[in-house]
Amino acid sequence: MIGHFLTLTGCGDINRCPYRWPCLPPHFLSTLLLDGSQGARERDASQMSALWEVVVWGLARWSTLRERNWVAADGHVRWPCAGCGRHLLALSDSPSFLACTVARCCRYAEPLAPLLPRVAYTPLSEFYRLLRRRVGGPRGYPLFGDIPFRIIAPVLHCTGKISKGLMFFLLAIMPMTMKTTARNQIYFLMGRNNMGGMYLREFGRLAAMVVALPGVLSDDDVEVELDGGAVVLLQLSQLLTAAWRRAVSTKPAIERESAAVALQLIAAFLAPLYSQLKPLDPVTNSAGVCNLYLHTALAHVRDTVGKAFPTLKRVCDDNIEGQIAGLNRYFNGRTKNVSRGHSLVNKMAKMAMLFTEPNGSLTAELLMLTKELVLCPCVVRLGPSVSADLKAVVRFACREPEVAVSVDAATTDQLDGAALDLVAAARSSLAASAQASSVADVADEEKNRRL
Repeated sequence: MIGHFLTLTGCGDINRCPYRWPCLPPHFLSTLLLDGSQGARERDASQMSALWEVVVWGLARWSTLRERNWVAADGHVRWPCAGCGRHLLALSDSPSFLACTVARCCRYAEPLAPLLPRVAYTPLSEFYRLLRRRVGGPRGYPLFGDIPFRIIAPVLHCTGKISKGLMFFLLAIMPMTMKTTARNQIYFLMGRNNMGGMYLREFGRLAAMVVALPGVLSDDDVEVELDGGAVVLLQLSQLLTAAWRRAVSTKPAIERESAAVALQLIAAFLAPLYSQLKPLDPVTNSAGVCNLYLHTALAHVRDTVGKAFPTLKRVCDDNIEGQIAGLNRYFNGRTKNVSRGHSLVNKMAKMAMLFTEPNGSLTAELLMLTKELVLCPCVVRLGPSVSADLKAVVRFACREPEVAVSVDAATTDQLDGAALDLVAAARSSLAASAQASSVADVADEEKNRRL
Protein backbone atom coordinates (compact mmCIF):
# COMPACT_ATOMS: atom_id res chain seq x y z
CA MET A 1 0.00 0.00 0.00
CA ILE A 2 2.86 2.38 0.78
CA GLY A 3 4.43 1.55 -2.58
CA HIS A 4 1.19 2.37 -4.42
CA PHE A 5 0.75 5.54 -2.38
CA LEU A 6 4.23 6.77 -3.36
CA THR A 7 3.96 5.39 -6.93
CA LEU A 8 6.95 3.12 -6.25
CA THR A 9 5.55 -0.17 -7.57
CA GLY A 10 8.12 -1.97 -9.69
CA CYS A 11 10.83 0.44 -8.59
CA GLY A 12 13.59 -2.17 -8.31
CA ASP A 13 15.68 -3.24 -5.31
CA ILE A 14 17.68 -0.01 -5.21
CA ASN A 15 14.50 1.95 -4.33
CA ARG A 16 12.79 -0.59 -2.08
CA CYS A 17 12.97 1.63 0.99
CA PRO A 18 9.94 3.97 0.93
CA TYR A 19 11.11 6.15 3.81
CA ARG A 20 14.35 7.75 2.58
CA TRP A 21 16.25 8.08 -0.67
CA PRO A 22 18.89 7.07 -1.49
CA CYS A 23 18.83 4.11 0.93
CA LEU A 24 20.77 1.22 -0.61
CA PRO A 25 19.93 -2.46 0.10
CA PRO A 26 23.56 -3.54 0.81
CA HIS A 27 23.47 -1.28 3.89
CA PHE A 28 19.96 -2.20 5.07
CA LEU A 29 21.18 -4.16 8.11
CA SER A 30 24.23 -2.09 8.93
CA THR A 31 24.02 -0.64 12.45
CA LEU A 32 26.20 2.24 11.28
CA LEU A 33 22.83 3.73 10.31
CA LEU A 34 22.43 4.49 14.01
CA ASP A 35 25.09 7.18 13.61
CA GLY A 36 23.02 8.85 10.88
CA SER A 37 22.64 8.29 7.13
CA GLN A 38 24.71 10.64 4.99
CA GLY A 39 23.08 12.20 1.94
CA ALA A 40 19.72 10.46 2.41
CA ARG A 41 16.57 12.58 2.44
CA GLU A 42 13.11 11.75 3.68
CA ARG A 43 10.68 10.99 0.90
CA ASP A 44 8.11 13.78 0.67
CA ALA A 45 5.87 15.31 -1.99
CA SER A 46 8.45 17.82 -3.25
CA GLN A 47 11.17 15.20 -3.61
CA MET A 48 8.92 12.66 -5.33
CA SER A 49 7.61 15.32 -7.74
CA ALA A 50 11.13 16.48 -8.56
CA LEU A 51 12.33 12.92 -9.21
CA TRP A 52 9.37 12.23 -11.49
CA GLU A 53 10.04 15.40 -13.50
CA VAL A 54 13.69 14.39 -13.90
CA VAL A 55 12.52 11.03 -15.26
CA VAL A 56 10.07 12.66 -17.70
CA TRP A 57 12.54 15.20 -19.03
CA GLY A 58 15.31 12.62 -19.17
CA LEU A 59 13.09 10.34 -21.24
CA ALA A 60 12.12 13.25 -23.51
CA ARG A 61 15.74 14.19 -24.08
CA TRP A 62 16.73 10.60 -24.84
CA SER A 63 13.79 10.15 -27.24
CA THR A 64 14.62 13.38 -29.07
CA LEU A 65 18.38 13.01 -29.25
CA ARG A 66 18.47 9.30 -29.95
CA GLU A 67 19.29 10.06 -33.59
CA ARG A 68 22.77 11.55 -33.71
CA ASN A 69 21.82 14.39 -36.05
CA TRP A 70 19.77 16.13 -33.37
CA VAL A 71 21.67 18.70 -31.29
CA ALA A 72 20.61 20.27 -27.97
CA ALA A 73 22.05 23.79 -27.50
CA ASP A 74 20.93 27.05 -25.84
CA GLY A 75 17.68 25.53 -24.70
CA HIS A 76 16.66 24.45 -28.21
CA VAL A 77 16.68 21.19 -30.11
CA ARG A 78 18.39 21.78 -33.47
CA TRP A 79 18.99 19.83 -36.65
CA PRO A 80 21.88 20.79 -38.98
CA CYS A 81 20.72 21.29 -42.57
CA ALA A 82 22.28 18.81 -44.98
CA GLY A 83 22.61 21.55 -47.61
CA CYS A 84 23.95 24.72 -45.97
CA GLY A 85 24.86 23.27 -42.54
CA ARG A 86 22.77 25.82 -40.69
CA HIS A 87 21.14 24.59 -37.50
CA LEU A 88 17.40 24.36 -37.87
CA LEU A 89 15.30 25.13 -34.81
CA ALA A 90 12.36 22.91 -33.98
CA LEU A 91 10.04 25.52 -35.53
CA SER A 92 8.61 25.05 -38.98
CA ASP A 93 5.63 25.78 -41.19
CA SER A 94 5.08 22.05 -41.45
CA PRO A 95 3.40 20.36 -38.48
CA SER A 96 5.45 17.19 -38.88
CA PHE A 97 8.83 17.97 -40.53
CA LEU A 98 11.68 20.46 -40.30
CA ALA A 99 12.73 22.31 -43.46
CA CYS A 100 15.50 24.81 -44.26
CA THR A 101 14.27 28.41 -44.52
CA VAL A 102 17.33 29.78 -46.36
CA ALA A 103 16.28 30.55 -49.95
CA ARG A 104 19.72 29.97 -51.47
CA CYS A 105 20.10 26.57 -49.86
CA CYS A 106 19.96 23.61 -52.22
CA ARG A 107 17.64 21.80 -49.76
CA TYR A 108 15.31 24.77 -49.36
CA ALA A 109 11.78 23.84 -48.20
CA GLU A 110 12.55 20.13 -48.38
CA PRO A 111 11.47 18.00 -45.40
CA LEU A 112 14.69 17.08 -43.58
CA ALA A 113 13.74 15.66 -40.20
CA PRO A 114 10.55 14.63 -38.38
CA LEU A 115 9.53 16.88 -35.52
CA LEU A 116 8.48 13.86 -33.48
CA PRO A 117 10.95 11.04 -34.15
CA ARG A 118 9.50 7.56 -33.93
CA VAL A 119 11.10 5.30 -31.32
CA ALA A 120 10.52 1.55 -31.13
CA TYR A 121 8.59 0.39 -28.08
CA THR A 122 11.20 -2.03 -26.72
CA PRO A 123 14.16 0.38 -26.36
CA LEU A 124 11.83 3.14 -25.15
CA SER A 125 10.28 1.03 -22.39
CA GLU A 126 13.66 -0.41 -21.43
CA PHE A 127 15.25 3.02 -21.12
CA TYR A 128 12.24 4.31 -19.16
CA ARG A 129 12.50 1.42 -16.71
CA LEU A 130 16.25 1.89 -16.19
CA LEU A 131 15.94 5.67 -15.87
CA ARG A 132 13.05 5.47 -13.42
CA ARG A 133 14.87 2.99 -11.20
CA ARG A 134 18.02 5.08 -11.32
CA VAL A 135 16.20 8.26 -10.26
CA GLY A 136 14.23 7.24 -7.17
CA GLY A 137 11.78 4.82 -8.81
CA PRO A 138 8.60 6.96 -9.13
CA ARG A 139 5.85 6.22 -11.66
CA GLY A 140 4.14 9.59 -11.40
CA TYR A 141 3.34 12.47 -9.09
CA PRO A 142 2.36 11.61 -5.48
CA LEU A 143 -1.35 11.02 -5.00
CA PHE A 144 -1.63 13.83 -2.44
CA GLY A 145 0.14 16.42 -4.56
CA ASP A 146 1.90 19.01 -2.39
CA ILE A 147 0.04 18.09 0.81
CA PRO A 148 2.63 17.31 3.53
CA PHE A 149 2.58 13.71 4.73
CA ARG A 150 4.63 11.37 6.88
CA ILE A 151 4.84 7.62 6.35
CA ILE A 152 4.26 5.54 9.50
CA ALA A 153 5.46 1.96 9.27
CA PRO A 154 2.80 -0.76 9.84
CA VAL A 155 3.65 -2.48 13.11
CA LEU A 156 1.92 -5.81 12.59
CA HIS A 157 3.12 -6.23 9.02
CA CYS A 158 6.79 -5.55 9.83
CA THR A 159 7.01 -7.58 13.03
CA GLY A 160 4.91 -10.39 11.56
CA LYS A 161 7.13 -10.62 8.48
CA ILE A 162 10.24 -10.78 10.70
CA SER A 163 8.74 -13.58 12.85
CA LYS A 164 7.55 -15.46 9.76
CA GLY A 165 10.96 -15.31 8.11
CA LEU A 166 12.72 -16.49 11.27
CA MET A 167 10.27 -19.37 11.73
CA PHE A 168 10.85 -20.61 8.20
CA PHE A 169 14.61 -20.22 8.77
CA LEU A 170 14.34 -22.37 11.92
CA LEU A 171 12.58 -25.10 9.94
CA ALA A 172 14.91 -24.87 6.94
CA ILE A 173 18.06 -25.72 8.92
CA MET A 174 16.49 -28.83 10.51
CA PRO A 175 16.99 -32.37 9.22
CA MET A 176 14.07 -33.65 7.21
CA THR A 177 12.66 -35.92 9.95
CA MET A 178 12.68 -33.12 12.54
CA LYS A 179 11.29 -30.66 10.02
CA THR A 180 8.31 -32.92 9.25
CA THR A 181 7.59 -33.45 12.92
CA ALA A 182 7.90 -29.73 13.69
CA ARG A 183 5.51 -28.81 10.88
CA ASN A 184 2.92 -31.33 12.08
CA GLN A 185 3.14 -29.94 15.60
CA ILE A 186 2.71 -26.40 14.26
CA TYR A 187 -0.41 -27.48 12.37
CA PHE A 188 -1.76 -29.05 15.56
CA LEU A 189 -0.98 -26.02 17.75
CA MET A 190 -2.30 -23.39 15.35
CA GLY A 191 -5.24 -25.36 13.93
CA ARG A 192 -3.90 -25.10 10.37
CA ASN A 193 -2.94 -27.51 7.62
CA ASN A 194 -0.62 -25.16 5.75
CA MET A 195 1.86 -22.61 7.11
CA GLY A 196 1.33 -20.49 4.02
CA GLY A 197 -2.23 -19.83 5.17
CA MET A 198 -1.26 -18.57 8.62
CA TYR A 199 -1.77 -14.91 9.49
CA LEU A 200 1.24 -12.81 10.48
CA ARG A 201 -0.16 -12.36 13.98
CA GLU A 202 -0.19 -16.16 14.35
CA PHE A 203 3.51 -16.36 13.55
CA GLY A 204 4.17 -14.01 16.46
CA ARG A 205 2.25 -16.28 18.84
CA LEU A 206 3.99 -19.36 17.43
CA ALA A 207 7.42 -17.80 17.98
CA ALA A 208 6.45 -17.01 21.58
CA MET A 209 5.50 -20.68 22.12
CA VAL A 210 8.81 -21.91 20.69
CA VAL A 211 10.83 -19.52 22.88
CA ALA A 212 8.90 -20.24 26.08
CA LEU A 213 8.57 -24.03 25.53
CA PRO A 214 11.49 -25.32 23.39
CA GLY A 215 10.01 -28.86 23.36
CA VAL A 216 6.66 -27.77 21.96
CA LEU A 217 7.63 -28.86 18.43
CA SER A 218 8.53 -32.42 19.52
CA ASP A 219 6.25 -35.44 19.72
CA ASP A 220 6.43 -38.84 21.42
CA ASP A 221 8.58 -40.37 18.65
CA VAL A 222 10.89 -37.59 17.49
CA GLU A 223 12.62 -35.00 19.66
CA VAL A 224 13.11 -31.79 17.69
CA GLU A 225 16.35 -29.99 18.53
CA LEU A 226 16.23 -26.25 17.98
CA ASP A 227 19.25 -24.34 16.72
CA GLY A 228 20.54 -21.98 19.42
CA GLY A 229 21.22 -19.11 17.05
CA ALA A 230 17.74 -19.29 15.55
CA VAL A 231 16.18 -19.31 19.03
CA VAL A 232 18.13 -16.18 19.98
CA LEU A 233 16.80 -14.48 16.86
CA LEU A 234 13.25 -15.48 17.82
CA GLN A 235 13.76 -14.13 21.35
CA LEU A 236 14.92 -10.78 19.99
CA SER A 237 11.97 -10.69 17.55
CA GLN A 238 9.57 -11.13 20.48
CA LEU A 239 11.17 -8.26 22.35
CA LEU A 240 11.07 -6.18 19.18
CA THR A 241 7.33 -6.78 18.77
CA ALA A 242 6.54 -5.93 22.39
CA ALA A 243 8.66 -2.76 22.39
CA TRP A 244 7.21 -1.54 19.08
CA ARG A 245 3.65 -2.11 20.26
CA ARG A 246 4.31 -0.22 23.48
CA ALA A 247 6.00 2.64 21.62
CA VAL A 248 2.75 3.36 19.73
CA SER A 249 0.35 2.74 22.60
CA THR A 250 -1.64 5.26 24.64
CA LYS A 251 0.86 5.09 27.50
CA PRO A 252 2.51 8.31 28.80
CA ALA A 253 5.13 9.89 26.58
CA ILE A 254 8.00 8.84 28.88
CA GLU A 255 7.03 5.17 28.64
CA ARG A 256 6.55 5.38 24.88
CA GLU A 257 9.98 6.98 24.43
CA SER A 258 11.65 4.30 26.56
CA ALA A 259 9.96 1.64 24.45
CA ALA A 260 11.12 3.41 21.28
CA VAL A 261 14.73 3.31 22.49
CA ALA A 262 14.36 -0.38 23.34
CA LEU A 263 12.84 -1.02 19.90
CA GLN A 264 15.79 0.49 18.06
CA LEU A 265 18.33 -1.15 20.37
CA ILE A 266 16.82 -4.62 19.89
CA ALA A 267 16.68 -4.13 16.12
CA ALA A 268 20.36 -3.14 16.23
CA PHE A 269 21.23 -6.40 18.01
CA LEU A 270 19.06 -8.46 15.69
CA ALA A 271 20.34 -6.97 12.41
CA PRO A 272 24.01 -8.15 12.47
CA LEU A 273 23.03 -11.59 13.76
CA TYR A 274 20.42 -11.96 11.03
CA SER A 275 22.81 -10.80 8.32
CA GLN A 276 25.39 -13.42 9.36
CA LEU A 277 23.08 -16.38 10.03
CA LYS A 278 20.44 -15.99 7.29
CA PRO A 279 22.87 -16.92 4.45
CA LEU A 280 23.08 -20.38 6.08
CA ASP A 281 19.46 -20.99 5.06
CA PRO A 282 19.67 -23.85 2.49
CA VAL A 283 16.38 -22.78 0.88
CA THR A 284 16.89 -19.04 0.33
CA ASN A 285 20.66 -18.70 0.66
CA SER A 286 20.88 -17.09 -2.79
CA ALA A 287 18.18 -14.48 -2.09
CA GLY A 288 20.40 -12.32 0.13
CA VAL A 289 19.52 -10.77 3.47
CA CYS A 290 18.00 -7.46 2.37
CA ASN A 291 15.24 -7.58 4.98
CA LEU A 292 13.27 -4.37 4.47
CA TYR A 293 11.14 -4.91 7.59
CA LEU A 294 14.09 -5.26 9.96
CA HIS A 295 15.76 -2.32 8.22
CA THR A 296 12.62 -0.26 8.87
CA ALA A 297 12.78 -0.98 12.61
CA LEU A 298 16.49 -0.23 12.69
CA ALA A 299 16.62 3.04 10.77
CA HIS A 300 13.22 4.60 10.07
CA VAL A 301 10.74 3.98 12.89
CA ARG A 302 12.21 6.12 15.67
CA ASP A 303 10.95 9.42 14.23
CA THR A 304 7.30 8.28 14.28
CA VAL A 305 7.06 6.42 17.62
CA GLY A 306 7.68 7.26 21.26
CA LYS A 307 7.26 10.94 22.01
CA ALA A 308 6.55 11.66 18.34
CA PHE A 309 3.54 9.32 18.26
CA PRO A 310 0.20 11.17 18.69
CA THR A 311 -1.75 10.38 21.83
CA LEU A 312 -5.12 10.51 20.07
CA LYS A 313 -7.26 7.41 20.28
CA ARG A 314 -7.15 5.48 17.08
CA VAL A 315 -10.27 4.53 15.17
CA CYS A 316 -8.66 1.30 14.03
CA ASP A 317 -5.36 -0.53 14.38
CA ASP A 318 -3.34 -2.43 11.80
CA ASN A 319 -5.07 -5.76 12.46
CA ILE A 320 -6.23 -6.02 8.88
CA GLU A 321 -5.83 -9.80 9.00
CA GLY A 322 -8.24 -10.01 11.94
CA GLN A 323 -10.81 -8.00 10.00
CA ILE A 324 -10.44 -10.30 7.00
CA ALA A 325 -10.84 -13.38 9.20
CA GLY A 326 -13.96 -11.91 10.81
CA LEU A 327 -15.48 -11.11 7.43
CA ASN A 328 -14.77 -14.63 6.18
CA ARG A 329 -16.62 -16.11 9.14
CA TYR A 330 -19.47 -13.66 8.58
CA PHE A 331 -19.77 -14.46 4.88
CA ASN A 332 -19.57 -18.23 5.33
CA GLY A 333 -22.43 -18.17 7.83
CA ARG A 334 -24.82 -15.67 6.25
CA THR A 335 -24.39 -15.06 2.52
CA LYS A 336 -26.07 -18.15 1.04
CA ASN A 337 -27.26 -16.98 -2.41
CA VAL A 338 -26.66 -13.28 -1.65
CA SER A 339 -23.57 -11.66 -3.09
CA ARG A 340 -20.79 -10.71 -0.69
CA GLY A 341 -21.17 -7.06 -1.62
CA HIS A 342 -24.85 -7.14 -0.72
CA SER A 343 -24.12 -8.97 2.53
CA LEU A 344 -21.41 -6.47 3.48
CA VAL A 345 -23.77 -3.53 2.87
CA ASN A 346 -26.34 -5.15 5.15
CA LYS A 347 -23.71 -5.76 7.82
CA MET A 348 -22.49 -2.16 7.82
CA ALA A 349 -26.05 -0.79 7.81
CA LYS A 350 -26.89 -2.69 10.98
CA MET A 351 -23.74 -1.62 12.85
CA ALA A 352 -23.97 1.11 15.50
CA MET A 353 -22.05 4.30 14.62
CA LEU A 354 -19.64 4.20 17.58
CA PHE A 355 -15.91 4.91 17.69
CA THR A 356 -14.27 2.59 20.20
CA GLU A 357 -10.58 2.22 20.82
CA PRO A 358 -9.39 -1.20 19.60
CA ASN A 359 -7.81 -3.52 22.12
CA GLY A 360 -5.68 -5.47 19.68
CA SER A 361 -2.47 -3.87 20.93
CA LEU A 362 -3.12 -4.87 24.56
CA THR A 363 -2.57 -8.56 23.86
CA ALA A 364 0.67 -7.86 22.01
CA GLU A 365 1.96 -5.85 24.97
CA LEU A 366 1.67 -8.94 27.17
CA LEU A 367 4.52 -10.69 25.32
CA MET A 368 7.70 -11.62 27.12
CA LEU A 369 9.74 -8.70 28.41
CA THR A 370 13.17 -8.41 30.03
CA LYS A 371 14.99 -5.73 31.99
CA GLU A 372 18.43 -6.34 30.51
CA LEU A 373 20.19 -7.68 27.43
CA VAL A 374 23.50 -9.50 27.98
CA LEU A 375 25.84 -9.37 24.99
CA CYS A 376 28.85 -11.68 24.97
CA PRO A 377 31.77 -10.08 23.06
CA CYS A 378 32.53 -13.46 21.45
CA VAL A 379 29.64 -12.77 19.07
CA VAL A 380 32.08 -10.73 16.95
CA ARG A 381 33.51 -14.03 15.69
CA LEU A 382 30.41 -14.52 13.55
CA GLY A 383 31.80 -12.33 10.78
CA PRO A 384 34.28 -9.58 9.92
CA SER A 385 31.70 -6.76 10.00
CA VAL A 386 30.02 -7.71 13.29
CA SER A 387 32.62 -5.92 15.42
CA ALA A 388 32.02 -2.54 13.75
CA ASP A 389 28.24 -3.09 13.93
CA LEU A 390 28.27 -3.81 17.66
CA LYS A 391 30.55 -0.84 18.37
CA ALA A 392 27.90 1.34 16.71
CA VAL A 393 25.28 -0.30 18.97
CA VAL A 394 27.34 0.52 22.06
CA ARG A 395 27.73 4.12 20.95
CA PHE A 396 23.98 4.37 20.40
CA ALA A 397 23.20 2.88 23.83
CA CYS A 398 25.57 5.31 25.54
CA ARG A 399 23.90 8.27 23.82
CA GLU A 400 20.40 7.34 25.01
CA PRO A 401 19.55 8.41 28.58
CA GLU A 402 16.84 5.72 28.84
CA VAL A 403 19.45 2.93 28.61
CA ALA A 404 22.18 2.06 31.10
CA VAL A 405 25.31 0.28 29.80
CA SER A 406 27.84 -1.65 31.90
CA VAL A 407 30.87 -3.83 31.12
CA ASP A 408 31.56 -7.04 33.07
CA ALA A 409 35.31 -7.12 33.70
CA ALA A 410 35.24 -10.81 34.65
CA THR A 411 34.58 -11.93 31.07
CA THR A 412 37.46 -10.07 29.43
CA ASP A 413 40.23 -12.46 30.54
CA GLN A 414 39.20 -15.11 28.03
CA LEU A 415 38.81 -12.77 25.05
CA ASP A 416 41.21 -11.72 22.36
CA GLY A 417 41.31 -9.87 19.06
CA ALA A 418 38.09 -8.27 17.90
CA ALA A 419 36.25 -9.19 21.11
CA LEU A 420 38.73 -7.21 23.20
CA ASP A 421 38.38 -4.30 20.77
CA LEU A 422 34.64 -4.34 21.33
CA VAL A 423 35.07 -4.28 25.12
CA ALA A 424 37.57 -1.43 24.84
CA ALA A 425 35.18 0.52 22.62
CA ALA A 426 32.38 -0.03 25.14
CA ARG A 427 34.52 1.24 28.00
CA SER A 428 35.64 4.31 26.07
CA SER A 429 32.02 5.04 25.08
CA LEU A 430 30.95 4.69 28.71
CA ALA A 431 33.70 7.08 29.82
CA ALA A 432 32.76 9.62 27.15
CA SER A 433 29.08 9.33 28.06
CA ALA A 434 29.82 9.82 31.77
CA GLN A 435 31.98 12.83 31.03
CA ALA A 436 29.31 14.39 28.81
CA SER A 437 26.70 13.76 31.50
CA SER A 438 28.83 15.42 34.19
CA VAL A 439 29.45 18.44 31.95
CA ALA A 440 25.71 18.74 31.33
CA ASP A 441 25.00 18.54 35.08
CA VAL A 442 27.53 21.29 35.81
CA ALA A 443 25.98 23.46 33.10
CA ASP A 444 22.51 22.91 34.55
CA GLU A 445 23.70 23.83 38.05
CA GLU A 446 25.36 26.99 36.76
CA LYS A 447 22.18 27.92 34.90
CA ASN A 448 20.06 27.39 38.02
CA ARG A 449 22.38 29.60 40.07
CA ARG A 450 22.03 32.42 37.56
CA LEU A 451 18.27 32.14 37.67
